[in-house]
Parts: sequence; C-alpha cells; structure tokens
Amino acid sequence: MTQEKKRLRVGVLFGGRSGEHEVSLASAASVLRGLDPDKYEAVPIGITKEGHWLVGAGAQKMLPEVLRGGKRVMMTADPTDAALVPLDPAERGGGQRLDVVFPVMHGTYGEDGTIQGLLELAGVPFVSRKDTRRALDCGAARRLGERPCGCSARD
Repeated sequence: MTQEKKRLRVGVLFGGRSGEHEVSLASAASVLRGLDPDKYEAVPIGITKEGHWLVGAGAQKMLPEVLRGGKRVMMTADPTDAALVPLDPAERGGGQRLDVVFPVMHGTYGEDGTIQGLLELAGVPFVSRKDTRRALDCGAARRLGERPCGCSARD
C-alpha cells in the first residue's frame, strides 16, 4: 500500500497596480505551466489594476478569466494563521491556506519589495531572494553598472 504524498499549495501572485501588469500576466502563465500538478496545487491569485485581490478556481483557468471572474479575497495579516479570506462574509469559513506564495509581479509594488514585505509581515512563506529590494532597485543597479573608467555598463 503506497501512501499518497500531499501536494504543496502554491499561490502564484500576479498582476497589480503597475504599468507592467500585462508582463506579470505572461510571467504568471509561464510559472503556472511549469508547476508539476503531481507535486503542486497551484492557486492563481490575481491583483487587478485597481488593487483588488482575486482568486481563481484553478490553474487551468486563463489568467484574464481569473482577473475578470475571480472571487475577491483579502490576505490575513496574522502570521500564526495566514490565509486568503473571501471578502463576501457569506463565503467565509476559515480561508484558503497556502504553503508558499510565488510572487510574479513586475514594476511598482512587485520589484520594489513591497509585496515581499507584506508577505513577510503576514508570516507567509514566499519565493524570493533576501536581497530582492537591492537587486531590483534600478538606481542601485545603474550605480553598480558604473565602471572605474567612468563609462557605464550601457556603453
């Protein structure tokens, strides 16, 4: 008798109030296609351009459908019981817990460390590098690209 392994619940967070919203959708679609369904239960979490958080029924849904027809949710900020909770009180009942979140957001609120800070504050494990804020700081990246000869890495 074999024991069935529990799949890891991975929230794939995409979209957001950024000028790079559509780029994030394409990146999230790529991540969702790459997750092995035998190992991972993908939970697509879209953030509209207006900042509303939505969760879809499953990874098989097209991302625009998640943003159009997803159920509005909020993330609890309790690090001992972090979950996605429906905004509609009639649908509440413990929320949807995730094992880890994979933020696939570009531009403002995604690459500047804002979403990572929110997830960290809420105690939600997420995929990231500890130096994300520095690595994606365009000003710092330009300064690091300066060469001792006075020319820039762009030359």
